[in-house]
Amino acid sequence: MVVERQDAFVGREAELDELTTALRRARVVSVTGPPGVGKSGLVRRWAEVAAPKKLPAVLVPLGGVASLLGVCERIAGALRLPRAPSATPQSATAQVARGLAARGPVVLVLDDADAARPVLV
Repeated sequence: MVVERQDAFVGREAELDELTTALRRARVVSVTGPPGVGKSGLVRRWAEVAAPKKLPAVLVPLGGVASLLGVCERIAGALRLPRAPSATPQSATAQVARGLAARGPVVLVLDDADAARPVLV
């Protein structure tokens, strides 16, 4: 009897390839779909195995974030940027921008970005 691992990722290789192709063509790619279809799992798997080796992927969970400041804090934490008190969303955004510029190219995976959409647009 063969027992399959519960964390196995099966049958979505075409979607991984599609995501890789999309990211070669555009700087921003959105993976959308109804809840529970595996968007987060797909992107996490891509970050683990398919992301270009010279371009690290960083997962930023945005579930429950209700402010731009919160989004910036989550991104800064995921990038392991030095914690600096940010009194305003503008100063937090500038801190993240400086941290990204110093770090170099990276793929930011904004998981549950749909939940934070009201503060991102």
